[in-house]
Amino acid sequence: MPPCPSCHRPASTRAGRDAVGRQRYACRPCRRDFTERSASAFAGYRWPAEVILLAVRWSLSHPLSATCVMELLAERGTDVSTRTVLRRVQTFGPLLAAEVRRHRRLLGTKCYVDEVFSFRGTDKHYLYRAIGEHGQVVDHLLQRMG
Repeated sequence: MPPCPSCHRPASTRAGRDAVGRQRYACRPCRRDFTERSASAFAGYRWPAEVILLAVRWSLSHPLSATCVMELLAERGTDVSTRTVLRRVQTFGPLLAAEVRRHRRLLGTKCYVDEVFSFRGTDKHYLYRAIGEHGQVVDHLLQRMG
C-alpha cells in the first residue's frame, strides 16, 4: 500500500473508491484519506497532468504568449483562461526545470571556448560561448561593447 502523503507512514486500510474510481486509503495515525495521486504535484487541479504539462511546455519552450497557448488548448477542446495558463507556468515551470536539471548529461573533462566580436554599423558586440565535449552549452555571454 502507498505511504500517506502527510505523515509518510504506510496506509492502514483501504477506504473504498473516490468519485473517479481510484482506490482510497485511510491513514490511522493522522486520520486522513488519500489516493495514490494525492502526493502528486498535480493533485487537486481540474485538468489532467498531460494537459497542464503541454501548456507549460508550450509557454516555456516557444515564444508564445498566454493568449496563444489558450487558443491552442481551445482548439483541442480545453477551455482555460490566460491567467490560468500563467499561474500554471509559474507553479510548474520551476518543477520542470529542476527535473530537467536532474536528467542533464554530466559535463566532460574538456571544454571548448568560442569568442566572436561582431561589428554592425556603429554597434559592437562580444559573444562568448563555452561548449562541453558532448556539445552541451556550459556558459555564454552576449555583451554590447559601447
